[in-house]
Amino acid sequence: AHPAPARSGSRGMITLQDIYRARAALAGKIPRTPLVPSPTLSAQCGAEVYLKLEHLQMTGSFKLRGASNAVASLSADGKRLGVVAASTGNHGRALAHAAKLEGIRAVICMSRLVPRNKVAAIEALGAEARIIGASQDEAQDEVDRLVAEAGMTMLPPFDHPDVIAGQGTIGLEIADDLPDVENVLIPVSGGGLASGIGTAIKARCPKARVFGVEPELAADATAGLAGDLVAHAAAPAADPRHDRSNPSTDHHEAAGGREVAARAREGRHPRRARRDQRQQGAGGRHPRDRSLDSLQEAQGLRHRELAFDFGYLTTLKRGLSADSPHD
Repeated sequence: AHPAPARSGSRGMITLQDIYRARAALAGKIPRTPLVPSPTLSAQCGAEVYLKLEHLQMTGSFKLRGASNAVASLSADGKRLGVVAASTGNHGRALAHAAKLEGIRAVICMSRLVPRNKVAAIEALGAEARIIGASQDEAQDEVDRLVAEAGMTMLPPFDHPDVIAGQGTIGLEIADDLPDVENVLIPVSGGGLASGIGTAIKARCPKARVFGVEPELAADATAGLAGDLVAHAAAPAADPRHDRSNPSTDHHEAAGGREVAARAREGRHPRRARRDQRQQGAGGRHPRDRSLDSLQEAQGLRHRELAFDFGYLTTLKRGLSADSPHD
């Protein structure tokens, strides 16, 4: 077995300087995307609304920034042994593109539920697509094996400082183009995008407010924060309705979204219980269980002491208000 090369960006909390370094590393590789006014949204909101057009990136999403910065930051040994990740498509495609530019090997592990067009897009960029099992947990097991046995470097979609710093370059561009920005709304899933942009905006435009936004019926970040990030000890068995290994249960998970927050307050987040049980014998947490921690660690914060107004996550659909209690 090969010893896994040290992960670049192991310093944990990112800074504005990390994001500037990422911008320098991405120069000539990643195009600057336009920030354009939206007349329709501006009329609906009664305020000037701008859109950052990250869908114009070469692989179709912002993921290209983080993946490219992480690959560029690898050591010579890390590049020689290659990179690996579990992905449902967008990060995998971005990592495949970044690896191709650097001339290094990339393996993207996916479950068989990933649409064939996404698999084909990854393979078209020269990466090896491995279809493993019926869930992303099983795909991640293959990632872990390649790290342990082949010495490859795992570059996750969000929970990595170099990935977060790369996404943060969006915040620099927003601050450059709209220095008097008042509110920045960022989609939240794993937390890497919000962490990076939030760090840049709060440093460059300290008076601006940063909001994390997620769907009400898939409000993982809200649920995690409601439970103080979820207890990871002695978690009971997961509700079988939330078992992602069974593709027929996805509609149950959406329908049960409203109960997630209550379960999180009890330390029973349904998406993490099964993973926690698997890791108890290993004596530690798995890196892929840190989706909420990454959001906080990038800011050097704990529990609810966030620089972002996450209490506003699921009420944002009601519109921004000048007298918001979250000011």
